[in-house]
Amino acid sequence: MAAWPVLKEHLRDGLIVLLGPASEPVATLMSGRLDLAEELLAPWRRMAGAGLRLEAVFLGRAGTGAGSLRLAARTVQLGDRLHVPVVVSNAARYADPEQHRSRMCWTQPGCCARSTGASWMATSGGSRG
Repeated sequence: MAAWPVLKEHLRDGLIVLLGPASEPVATLMSGRLDLAEELLAPWRRMAGAGLRLEAVFLGRAGTGAGSLRLAARTVQLGDRLHVPVVVSNAARYADPEQHRSRMCWTQPGCCARSTGASWMATSGGSRG
């Protein structure tokens, strides 16, 4: 969460603003209020311009709340209607909790698993070659 002045300062640096189910515009879609969601999105569109993205999250939940297919569809509909790009996401899942650490390490400079990939491959179930 950042204040408007901070966002204004960094938007010119190429910052991408991602509004998901916790944001007011997307949360408003839970009640089916596309009109109000558009109204609440207006200041974000003015501020972020082409750097604005909506996040449509599908976690397999029922109903119209966060993680539901209905809210994800409404988010995509809003983005399409207003020509705001939509990022579709879901919860990452790992068979082994250590896989998360290995994948995080993979992206870190100087990580031992990064040099050969052997550690990451062993924990992720991937194959070599």
